[in-house]
Amino acid sequence: MSDERLSPQLIERIRERASDPRRQSDANSMRSQTVSPDAVFDSLGPRGEQMRSIMSQIQGLMGPSGPRLGDPTPRPSEPLPRTASTEQLAEYEKAIGRSLPPALTQLYIEVADGGFGPGAGLFGLERIAEAYREMTDEPAGPQNQAWPSNLLPLVDAEPGYDCLDMDGGEIVGWDPGQVEGYSNSAWKRSFKPLAPTLGAWLEAWLGRPAPGDWMAAVREQDRREAKKGALQSILDYYEKNPAERAKDGLPEVGWEDEARRRHPGLQH
Repeated sequence: MSDERLSPQLIERIRERASDPRRQSDANSMRSQTVSPDAVFDSLGPRGEQMRSIMSQIQGLMGPSGPRLGDPTPRPSEPLPRTASTEQLAEYEKAIGRSLPPALTQLYIEVADGGFGPGAGLFGLERIAEAYREMTDEPAGPQNQAWPSNLLPLVDAEPGYDCLDMDGGEIVGWDPGQVEGYSNSAWKRSFKPLAPTLGAWLEAWLGRPAPGDWMAAVREQDRREAKKGALQSILDYYEKNPAERAKDGLPEVGWEDEARRRHPGLQH
């Protein structure tokens, strides 16, 4: 069994990230950036009101079974579980049939009983034991190949798992979608190395921008580009229609600056 331990500094960084509901897992981070239809319509001004009206008419035609405008799309973040006790740890180690590596036990005793980390977050101890027993109780491969007894499922990778090699300490990804054929070699190819250690895997997670942060940055950039495009459309219109410039009271010289002054919200 790997005797790697996580440094106090790494544990503290993980604990800090896990304490933020919007960033404690990649899934929570993405949920925090979900935007409701009403928020989208509000951001579009008069055009958004037209779209809202159209959607309401569609809902009326479709009846109660149709999509509902204004449904609260964002889902609340899952609360971080409490830390596990040594008694709980011993209980689930007994269910698995072997001791867990020290680095993994640190996470459950010092941070939380799952719910944080890559993907939807580490499984809680109960779910880990359940997933391990599901995979090892019966043959898992297409030709009744046995699940590697050293691989402990940690995170749901849909449809597979990210696993910890309890012997060597590596993180290994299992993707059943990659099982092409029924041979032992095809089964083995469904397992891919992801990181040399649990610590390196978590360091990589901490080093990546949270998906929600990335989505927020993209949304902000899109918003700026949309405003920039809207202002340019106004300037292009006035450029091609001098009569409209005069009708709207814009000066013959310096009308561009006056148009920008009239639309300050579109300049940022």
